[in-house]
Amino acid sequence: MPNPLPWRWRAFCTGWNAPDTGPGLTKTGKALVRLCNALGIMIDLSHINEAGFDDVAALSDAPLVATHSNAHALCPSPRNLTDRQLHMIRETGGMVGLNFATFFLNPDGRSDTHLGWDTILHHLDHMIAVLGEDHVGLGSDFDGCVVPDLIGDVTGVPRLLRALSAHGYDDALLRKLARENWLACLERTWKWTCAEPAHPGGQAGPQHWIPVAKAAVSGPVSFNASGCVTVSDTAGRSPAG
Repeated sequence: MPNPLPWRWRAFCTGWNAPDTGPGLTKTGKALVRLCNALGIMIDLSHINEAGFDDVAALSDAPLVATHSNAHALCPSPRNLTDRQLHMIRETGGMVGLNFATFFLNPDGRSDTHLGWDTILHHLDHMIAVLGEDHVGLGSDFDGCVVPDLIGDVTGVPRLLRALSAHGYDDALLRKLARENWLACLERTWKWTCAEPAHPGGQAGPQHWIPVAKAAVSGPVSFNASGCVTVSDTAGRSPAG
């Protein structure tokens, strides 16, 4: 049975993975952006091409976010972000998470795991210089990518933080990179409204807040009778799965 995931990607964006090649979002993809905005769902741009990135930037009223990408100026991988894109992300109050994958760090794109801290630090220095220290975080990419031997796995993150400290990053900046910037960006992205208490006699409060979306949704993305989201392609078909 064919995997439906690639079909879904084609439904949303007809370009794939290169910063400067391929067309952008389809009609359904644009509707999905509007739906995510209405629901307060963060849109991750790390796997989109440049035309798709620009389409999202033109449509979205939320911070632009690439959760695991690096600087194209230092490693010209199609998965990394150009300085133009970094500036656009900063202008929206968005975020970029440093990707630990060696082929997105090494200038030649090789998966050599013996790289030193300098290669990683150069990417962070560059992104902080362009984005500002409030718009950069750790993005990792541990789920199957080849990472530097110096990090290895999640237990190596403290070693990375110590290397950043030795490089001159102070404790306040380390906290921003490790967690504070991500939390602040999520707060800028989420949109909530206070709903009625979910249980008799309860008090309405943060634990009962829900996203408001129906009024903002039109086109091929809609809600069915049960309140579930339905996404159709341009021919009106609903993706399977």
